[in-house]
Amino acid sequence: GGMSCPIDHSNLTTDSSSDCAGNSTDYSTGRIASSIPKSGTEHTWLYPSPDQFHAAMQRKGHQVHKEDISTILLMHNVVNEQCWQQVSRWERESFGCDAFALKRFQGRPDKLSPKAWLKSKILGYVRPFDRHDWIVERKDGAEVRYVIDFYSGKPSDTGQGQVSVYLDVRPAIDSPRALMARLNNWFQTKRSDWSK
Repeated sequence: GGMSCPIDHSNLTTDSSSDCAGNSTDYSTGRIASSIPKSGTEHTWLYPSPDQFHAAMQRKGHQVHKEDISTILLMHNVVNEQCWQQVSRWERESFGCDAFALKRFQGRPDKLSPKAWLKSKILGYVRPFDRHDWIVERKDGAEVRYVIDFYSGKPSDTGQGQVSVYLDVRPAIDSPRALMARLNNWFQTKRSDWSK
């Protein structure tokens, strides 16, 4: 779909916007620090500047009005902060980890996760409009892959404010421990549903 995240996240590792392919110098080149710790550094990841964001959207063929860039970028940043909050909850509550950081991430809008494939192809639910894989590094050096599916709209009880994106954030089933965490989470969710 045309709504996938316009940013090639693999390029967001530098502190400068001079590597930006756009020549739209009338946009701000200032970048905002996220709350997401960057693996191997004392710093957090930086969000793209409006200039970088606009250039990335142009490269992907999205025509966006200048006055809309700051709003779209704000939504992008808010959604990423929500992703990190959910990753952090998994790390703390399901894995008992208190020190972890985001090592790298990749947008994979054309590759349905197994769960999204099952839900959309078999059960008839709407497809996510985007997918990211986030690689989290723990303090012991272990790497854990998280899959994030982005859906338009939101269930009424998510409490996610004004951003109408529903996030499905979970560890990829790359290990027996991740499988157990997913199953435990599923059973806890079902138990709370039944007790209502």
